[in-house]
This record gives sequence, structure tokens and C-alpha cells, in this order.
Amino acid sequence: MIRSGYLSIAVCATMLLAACTTTSSTTRFYQLAPTATSVASDDPDAMVLALGPITFPDYLKRPQMVKRSSQTTVSVDEFNRWSEPLDKSMPRVLAGNIDGLMSDLVVVPFTNRAVVADARLYASVSQFDSDASGRTVLIVQWGITQTESGVIIAPRTDRYVTQATPANDPAATAVAMSDLLGQFSREIVALIQARILNAERNQ
Repeated sequence: MIRSGYLSIAVCATMLLAACTTTSSTTRFYQLAPTATSVASDDPDAMVLALGPITFPDYLKRPQMVKRSSQTTVSVDEFNRWSEPLDKSMPRVLAGNIDGLMSDLVVVPFTNRAVVADARLYASVSQFDSDASGRTVLIVQWGITQTESGVIIAPRTDRYVTQATPANDPAATAVAMSDLLGQFSREIVALIQARILNAERNQ
């Protein structure tokens, strides 16, 4: 009987420890943030850019943050999550960045059929994550199609890299990923200004 009593105490202690471990982990939520420092007022005759479609790999279509361990291995963080999946938030933040950087451009979702766009930006994201060292990477294939001519301007694959500091900090990871979107946004703006708007002004 004494041995049975000790066993019961041990089982109860184990269950209590498991319960404490489970309840002590708090789920936290993070967001991507725009990096454009000022919001430009759109000109009445501004060019209209339809944003999308922007496609994502399935491993990013989830609320949990994803950490890359190697080229072939990733882990999913159940307790650090996005407030919404990246394939939903990234296009909105990207649109805000671009619209904030240019007063002669209006950005609309490509699904908005009520607006006739002058050009469309398409993109396919193949990687958008951080590793244990804090190295954060965005790899995206993208280009811009002019509506009137149907010509794709400068299709390309770009790789953007930055460092999350401190490493393994989910908040720092969100900031670093937002910074990568800022870099991508500035690249888009530079292409539109150089290859579309300047060309139209020179005609």
C-alpha cells in the first residue's frame, strides 16, 4: 500500500508539472508594418497600379511564424504567430509602402474590377523567413505588365537579405521582414519611375 501511495503521488506530480508547462506558454501575435515614412497625397491624374496576384508557397500560408533551420528544414512556432497569414498581410503592407512613396501613383488590389489600371504588378514569393542566426531573406520573382501594350517590364528574381537583431526574437523578426518589404517596395518604385513614368514624360 505504501508503494502504491508513492506511485500515486508521483503520477499526480507529473500531471501537475505537465499542466503548468502547458499553461505557462503564452501565444503572442505579430504584424508586418509599413516602412514608408510619409504618406503622399495622390495626384488627380496619377497612374493606377493594380497589385497582384502575389503568390506564396504553402509553407507560409499559416498563422504560425516559420523558422528556417536549413535549406530543406523549417520549424513552425506554435506560440509566436502572425495576426494574419503572410499571404494576406504582405500585399496590403506592400501597397501601403508603394502608395506612400509616390504621389503620382495610386495602388489598388488587382481584384478591384471597378478601376481600370494602367499597369499590374505580379509577384511570386519563394522564400520569406528567418533562421536561428537572425538572417532574414525574401526571394521574389516579379514584374510589371502595362495594360495597353501587354508588355512585361523587366521581369526578374530578386533576393533581399537583412539581419534580425537580436536573433531568435520574434518581434525583431517581424521588424526585419517589414524592412525587406520596404526594400522591395523601393525597388518597385524605382522601376516604375524609370521605365514607365519617365518614358511617358519623354514622349
